[in-house]
Amino acid sequence: MDITERTQDATLIQSRHRIPEHPLSNDQVLVLQVPYPDPLVVVEPSEARRKIMHGEGDYSLLLTKLYEDIVRFDEITISRRYPTRINGHYVLDPSPIPRFDVPKLSDYL
Repeated sequence: MDITERTQDATLIQSRHRIPEHPLSNDQVLVLQVPYPDPLVVVEPSEARRKIMHGEGDYSLLLTKLYEDIVRFDEITISRRYPTRINGHYVLDPSPIPRFDVPKLSDYL
């Protein structure tokens, strides 16, 4: 296996912070190292309950928290850990991916 730093030459791309600038081909895989992939952690401490909530697509507690933050503080208080829905289904916490890169996630799922 050869190692390269050129995204267009790689078959496996590993990133902690950024989404590649150029679209990947079908034979390339993007692996993101996201330290907090579960956005429900901020509203539900039980991992077992979070799994059920994800399975049911129940994000009402999270959406309520975001709404209450805006009403109380005029901003969302979870810093850059904005929950993101990808392809209308997957909800994840893209931290520490910069906010301007989050829309690009739809291209990879």
